[in-house]
Amino acid sequence: MISKNTQKEEKNLIIRQIQRNETKLAQNIIMKGLKERWGALDMSKNPDLNNIYVFYYTNRQIFVVAIYQSKMIGTGAIIKESVNTARIVRMYVMKEYRRQKIAHRILIFLENFAISEGYNQIVLETCHNWISAMNFYQKENYHIIFKDSENAHFMKELL
Repeated sequence: MISKNTQKEEKNLIIRQIQRNETKLAQNIIMKGLKERWGALDMSKNPDLNNIYVFYYTNRQIFVVAIYQSKMIGTGAIIKESVNTARIVRMYVMKEYRRQKIAHRILIFLENFAISEGYNQIVLETCHNWISAMNFYQKENYHIIFKDSENAHFMKELL
């Protein structure tokens, strides 16, 4: 666990693009998160997990990992929604590392990537009953643009 008041430890947190040899570990972390949230995992709804590196290693997309003391503790990704819009997916921080601004750091990395790729807005979705995730995105200036029966859909305009 990262100490909340230790700036040096925060500097030891690295957010970077995934490397090919890390895909299985990232897949396991995401699957653990999906099972934690949903209780089961349907791989047919998660085809990107079969080969994360290949799926996300395309023009204007990225998959990033958060590394702390040589341990992968979080993930996040940008996929192309349209010419001007990026979509954030696969945001996850391991349970024991939550509430330490790691998701914030991943999100900032992804937003900066989106800006560098020429996107002018980002969208994402999360379950509308996942209150902590909804609160997090609203605190990060994402606005709910609509809700359906299962999800809240968010958007943020980029500078």
